[in-house]
Parts: sequence; C-alpha cells; structure tokens
Amino acid sequence: MISASVLFQRPIERPTLIVGVGASLLVVASAWISPLLMPIVAGILLLAAISLRHPWLGVALLVASVPIQQIGAVAGLTATRAALIIALATWAAALLVQREPVRGTRLMIPFLVLIVWMIATIPVARDPRASGAEVFRWVIALIAFMLAMQFLADSPRRRLILFILVIALVGALEAMAGTVLGLIGFGPASFAVAGSISRAYGSFGRPNSFAGYLEISLFPALWLGVYMLTVSWSRARRYRETRLGGFAASRSERWELARAVALAVVLGGSAGVMLLGVLISFSRGAWVGVAAGLGISGLLALRRRIVIALALAPAAVLVLGLVVMTVAPTTLTGRLASIADEARPFDASSIPITPDNFAVVERMAHWQAGWHMFEDHPLTGVGIGNFNARYPDYFVRTEFRFSQGHAHNYYIHTLAETGIIGLIAYLTTATGFLVLAVIVALRSTDAMARFVALGSAGTMTAVYVHNVFENLHVLNLGILISVTWAMSVVAHRMWRRSDPDVADVHEID
Repeated sequence: MISASVLFQRPIERPTLIVGVGASLLVVASAWISPLLMPIVAGILLLAAISLRHPWLGVALLVASVPIQQIGAVAGLTATRAALIIALATWAAALLVQREPVRGTRLMIPFLVLIVWMIATIPVARDPRASGAEVFRWVIALIAFMLAMQFLADSPRRRLILFILVIALVGALEAMAGTVLGLIGFGPASFAVAGSISRAYGSFGRPNSFAGYLEISLFPALWLGVYMLTVSWSRARRYRETRLGGFAASRSERWELARAVALAVVLGGSAGVMLLGVLISFSRGAWVGVAAGLGISGLLALRRRIVIALALAPAAVLVLGLVVMTVAPTTLTGRLASIADEARPFDASSIPITPDNFAVVERMAHWQAGWHMFEDHPLTGVGIGNFNARYPDYFVRTEFRFSQGHAHNYYIHTLAETGIIGLIAYLTTATGFLVLAVIVALRSTDAMARFVALGSAGTMTAVYVHNVFENLHVLNLGILISVTWAMSVVAHRMWRRSDPDVADVHEID
C-alpha cells in the first residue's frame, strides 16, 4: 500500500497513480452527489490529485480562478471556492504529512492587524452579514498570501517562473476575450464609446474591475519577460561559443536558448495583450494606474540613472502627451482630457449635472457620502462591509440616492467602514510591501530577484493609484493583490539566498 506520506516525500513516477487517486475519490463521492454534478466533481478531484504532486498548483489555481469566479456556480460552489478547497487541502497535506515548516514574514503582522480590526468593527455594523462576507474575502486574500509564501518562498526559480507564467496566460486570455467583445461592440448601451466600439469588461461585468484585474497581472508578466529577454541574450552568446564545437556539442545551450526566447515571447506578448485590454476598457483610473506603474517601475529599473531620468521626465511626458493628442482618436483624447476632472474636488450636492459630467459628479457624491460616514464614526467607521447599508443615510443628492457598491475611492471607503485605525493598518500593510519591493529593485545583486521585485512594485503602484478612483479589493481581486505582496517577499529572499552578505544587512521580512 502507498501511504499519503510517500506522495509528498518522493515524486510520483507514474501518471496513472494520480488518475487512480482521483478515480478512487470520485467513486467514494458518487454515493452523495447528483450524477449531473459528477463531471464537475471529477474535474475538481483530478486537480486535487495533481496538486498532491505539485502543491504550488493549488495557489496557482486560486489565482487563475479569479476571472471565472462568477461563471457557472453550481450549488453555491464557485471556481474560486473550489480552488480554495484544493489549495487548503494541499497546504494541510504538505504541513501534516511532509512536515514542511510554516513560512511567514514579519510584514504579515500589519496584514493580520488589519483583518482583526475589521472583525472588531462588526458590532457597530447595521448589516452583520455584509460584514461577514467582506471579512471572508479578506481572509481568502490572507490565505492566498500565506499559500504563496509557503510554496514560492525558498522554492526553485523554475517554480516562480511557472507561477508568473500562469498569471500571464490567464490574464492574456481574459484580455483577449474582453478586447474582442469590446471591438465588435458587444455590451450594454451605457458602455458604448464610439461607432461600434464598446468598453471592454470581460468576465467581470464592469470595465473598471476588468481593467483592474489586467493591470495587476500585467507587471509581473512584463518584467519577467524583460528578464527572460536579457537571459536570451546571454544564452545566445554562449550558444555561439559552443556551436563552434559542433551541432551536437551545443545541444544543451540550444535548448536553453529556445526556452528563454519562448518565455520572453509568451510573457511579453501576454503583457502587450493585457495592455491593449486596459486601453479598450476606457477605464481612466486604470490608465492612470498603469502609467504610474510603468513610470515608477521603469525608474527603479534604471537604478543609478534615476536622477538623469527624473531630470528628463517632464520633457518626455510633454512630448508623449503631444504625440498622443495629435495621433490618438478624438474619443481617446477626450477621455484622457477628462481625467483631471476625476480628481478635482467639488461639492457634488450643488453642481449642475450634465450628460458630460454625470459620472464625475456621481463619483464625487460617493466620496462625500463616505467622508461624512467617517466624520460621524472616526474611530470604527460604520462597520466593515457596511458602506451600502449606511449609504441611504448619507447620500448628498437625490439623483445619487442609490449606492454603486463602494465609495469610488478605496481610501475614503476604508475610512468610512473601519475608521482611521483601519486606514492606518491598510496603509502600513500596503506601504511595507512596496518599500520592500523598491529596496530589492534598487539594490539586489540577483537579476531575477530584481525583475520580480520590479513587477511587484509596478503592480502595487498601479493598484494604489487606481484605488484613488475605484475599489480594487472587490470580486476577489484581493487574491492577486496579496499574491503580489507575497512576491515582494519572495524576491527579497531570493536575493538573500544568492548573496550571503545581504542576510544580516537587509533582514527586513
């Protein structure tokens, strides 16, 4: 008999063993489930069995499930919940059977404090069920963070590359689907932009959430693709040297070169498709976020040339702006020109409403409602998840008496629901991981660690800027955000492993 411990202590040599485990579990489950659900259960069990061989696939499945979380839920079981069950099962097996140590980081402390404080605000909430649902989403994000730490920190580099490749490919598929539907004008009349073009919204149902998902996935793919491009260059040089010894002698180098080039092409192509998806979404917040992410991560990539780049930045921005305003379609330039109105404060309760400013006034009305909630409840807020429940008490004009789901500014939203303590806890968590990514990007002597940190820093910058106009901690996007936080720690530990002199000086996490 093959014990469960054998599955973790040595590789499974025969694929039939995996299939056998899944089939056995399916036979047992068939006594309690409907025949109509058998194919779904069979798929879940097969994925679970495969995850026994590669436990990191559990967190990869969890990340990959985010775009399809609202599609085809069966008996309340969404793709994300099914992936969560698989990930938790493989994590528990790894800890209990293989006896792996639990991997964590000191930067997780403010993350835990944030969730504890959210729970502490539930007694003041008008709708405890909404509070429970929001806390549950944050707990899932925390689990995703811990899973990423468990299976990516101190792991082989190949595993991290495969994990980011999953993020890139799933993001590219989502972007392609949304972009195609947007270009053919598939969407409600309110999403129409110009002619037959519609704002892309993908499987998320909303352009801003669709664009937010893509901007989170974009940067890890982009910067790992750049890294693989540099690897391709060095391996091409090595291949040319070994090729002088004959075709057979250069076989290994030829394979390594082909693999590096393929990864660079796939990752770079995925990033390009996702960038196009963000553009077609016509999400101004995402445009600003992506621009900020590209700017900050690009500056970090220059390292010693940052001062020169900053000096040239105003002229570069001016030239780029002139080119865009000259070449881009009127629909796009008009959308860009209206970005300033998104952040300009005004009193939404008295300004005249026109078709052109309706969306901006609605956004500001939600900002003001959230701020008034904070003014009345500065310490605890109105309770986690209760912005919608309390919005009828705080709307500033009757045209906007129905909540759109959140304050359209995550920082005001956090103040409204959890008070000043909640905002401090969130900012401490978010800033801590960003600072760590910046340190690695600027100082790492390990090339791959540096580029992983650049991807993490780019994503965090984009999300934090976009959150000024939206709430990207919805629809389980928090899973990807928390995984991005974890990757900053993974990059730091990769650097420390490759350079022993760093361990004592930069033992941050």
